[in-house]
Order: sequence, then C-alpha cells, then structure tokens
Amino acid sequence: MSTGEELPKNDEAGGNTGWENMEYKKVNTKEYVEAGLADGSLEVFEAVKHARIAAMKGEVGQEVISWSEDENGNPIQEKVATVDADEETGETGWIATKTDAEGNPIIDRNGHTNQWIISDKTFRKKYEVDPEHPDIFKPVGGPQKFVETREGLVITQWGEEMKMPRGSFINITNPDDMYAVNPRDFNDTYTKTKQEGVTEKIVALKQEIKEGAPGMAAFYYKNVRDTELDFAKRSKAINDGGGKMSEKEFLEWEDGLEIDLRQAEHEERLGKLSFSQATEARQHMVAYYVDTELHKTIEAQAGNYYDERDRALRQAIKDSGKPESEEDLMYLNSFYPAVAHHLEYKYMTPSTIRDYGADRYERERTRAHNDAIRRLNGINDLARKYRTRPFTARNFATSDLVNKNAQSLATQRVMRYDRDIVEEYYAIAFSYEVRDIKAKFEHESKFDY
Repeated sequence: MSTGEELPKNDEAGGNTGWENMEYKKVNTKEYVEAGLADGSLEVFEAVKHARIAAMKGEVGQEVISWSEDENGNPIQEKVATVDADEETGETGWIATKTDAEGNPIIDRNGHTNQWIISDKTFRKKYEVDPEHPDIFKPVGGPQKFVETREGLVITQWGEEMKMPRGSFINITNPDDMYAVNPRDFNDTYTKTKQEGVTEKIVALKQEIKEGAPGMAAFYYKNVRDTELDFAKRSKAINDGGGKMSEKEFLEWEDGLEIDLRQAEHEERLGKLSFSQATEARQHMVAYYVDTELHKTIEAQAGNYYDERDRALRQAIKDSGKPESEEDLMYLNSFYPAVAHHLEYKYMTPSTIRDYGADRYERERTRAHNDAIRRLNGINDLARKYRTRPFTARNFATSDLVNKNAQSLATQRVMRYDRDIVEEYYAIAFSYEVRDIKAKFEHESKFDY
C-alpha cells in the first residue's frame, strides 16, 4: 500500500533515493508488533550492541539528514531532523556518527556517513565513554529483543515519520518504547545472541495477548460509548444556546470516536474473536437503548455530511483511472435505491402487509434492511479504497450474520443497535426523501382498511 506521499528528489550525486520501487505500509509500531506476534508472522530474537559512535553536542536548529539503504543497496533518506534542547535537562541534543572500532566515521557505498540526533537525556542513559578510546562512546546494557519486519513500513518514531525498508528490525525490549532500526544499521550495530527459552517466552506472550484481548476490546468500546454520550451533551449545550455545531468540531468528535473503534477492532483481531465472541465486547458501546435517542449519536449525525462525502468519493473514483471505476460508481449509486427499498417496507400500509402475509412481509423487510446496511458498509469500503473520508466511522452488523436461534443476548443487542443506527443515519442523510415517503404513508393510512 502506498503512503500517498510525494517521492523525494534524487540526491546531489544524482543517485536513486531507493523509494521509487518499494511499497511502504503505514503502521502503528506497537499494533504491528502485537499483531505479528499473535499470528506468528514475527519472531523474537535477542541481540547485543557492539557498535561505537562519535558524538558531539549540536546547536539548536542544526539540521541532520539520516541516510539508510534498501535491500538492493539504494540510498534511502530516512528523515531530516533538527537539533533542539532536551525538555528535562535543558541541554541540546547530541549528533551521533557511526564509527569503526578506531573511531573513524563509517562511509556507506553511496558516500553517506550515518548520522542521527539523540536527545541529551537518552544519550546519557544509553551511552558511555569507551575506556580504550576516550574520543568515542559505546552502548550501555545487555541483550535486547527484536523482531524482523517482512515488508516496507512507514512508522512514527520519536515524533518523526520514517520509512523502514523490508527486513528492518524493531527493538521491542521496552513495549512502551519500541523503535525500528534499518537492516544496514542493525548489522553494523548489533550481534545476535544465542537464544535459550525464547520460544517459551514467545508462546507465553502470545497467549497473554490473546487472553487479554476481549477485556481490552470491551475497554475501548466503553470509550466509544462515553464519547457518544459526551457528544450528545455538547450538542445539546450548543443547540440550547441557539447555535449549531461546526463541521470542524463534528469531525474532531468523529475522529476521536474512530480512534477507539480502531483500537477495539485491533484487540478483536489479536484475540482472533469470532463475531459472536466480539459482540460480548461490542455491546459495551451501546449508548442508548431507546430508538428515539439514537439520532443524537455521532454515527447518525454523520448523515448531515452524506452529500459532500458522496461528491468527494465520486470525484476520486472518476479521477483514479482505475479499470474498475465505472463498476465502483455504479455501486455508489446503488445505496439510495437500497435505502428507498427498505423504506417501502417500513412505511407499508396495514392492508398491503395483510396482502403480503405477515411472515413474507417480515422476511422481505429484514432482507431489505440488511441490504441497505451492506450497501452502506460497501460505500464505506470504497471511500477507504479511494482515500476519501468514509461515510461513517465504522461498518455495521447485519442481522443475518448469525443464525437467529444461535444468537446470544449480546449479539442481539449489537445487531439491533447497528440496525437502528443505520436507519437513523439515512433518515438524516435523506431527510427530504424520508419526509415525503412518511407524508405519503400517513395520507394513504387514512383511507386504508
């Protein structure tokens, strides 16, 4: 998956930067590692530092370019950073340069020295003077734990976005301070150690992550519920004051909701939860148990922005040049007809229902409602595919995912909540159309016998 960033220009020597032909996937480092350990795609090993560095205090604002190489030896400009003062010590950061054992700077095959900035606090914690060579520094500490990546990654590290080629290494020694090292730097800096008991530790860690996932998912879904309730209070305060929430503020609320939703879904994947198991956690996001309150939710109020999100997605599809763009446009166009089809059943007169037969009516109404939900999920997926804002912060469960006789109370509660939320969403998104359909229904009902 491309990161969507502009490719950098070639370096001064006219060489290739190494970015043009490699695909990078943007990830949260901790989530990437946890998922990889849980599914077995990442394996832990230990290594010790052997490298030496030269280091000098930098000046505030001094710029340092950090270079790396991809798996083919092409240069990668990892990042450009500037020296600043450490918030704790008040001292400026250190500019580190990788050296050989004698203190001579190491020059890579592309003519670059390997330099980077280390904060004053971190430098004093992780490095000490090499007694045999007072002008250079050696690392402090024993073996550290790593995993090797299987793909090119874009990560945020120490406040900066960095590109890491396939085959990089992530230091997971401290779960709250994981960081990546590119292949060249790892090989220059670390030596793998013999591993005893590591397999048992990995198995135990995987089991711990899996067992804790349901509880963590429930925690994040409770955050979703609390966000919805806080949003409703904020909306009421604005409305009572005669105002209207701005789009900017609404999007901030929606973004906050989505963060907790993604965290909860991540925990579901770590725990490898089935849908039925997941609903035990998802039921905690239910903010309201009365249908008339559901219009207050962020997910329903997103219907106010249906038209502009539809236009943005429509334009992105047209501009994409993808061979399937026409098919995707047709799918986008299918959402409202699916909604209208469900509304036909929702506002069907009693005499028409009698002609249908109660059982048939219930089956067809449920099928139409599920189709509308699936279409909304589908256009959300299209928005993610074309990198526009999804219509809602998440996708919703249809009532046919689990056999009715096998549904737990939690599963029923989640399905009902999702079904009603979607209905409130399109009641807002298509408010004029729904108003006309209801008016027609009320008129026909007066003469219905």
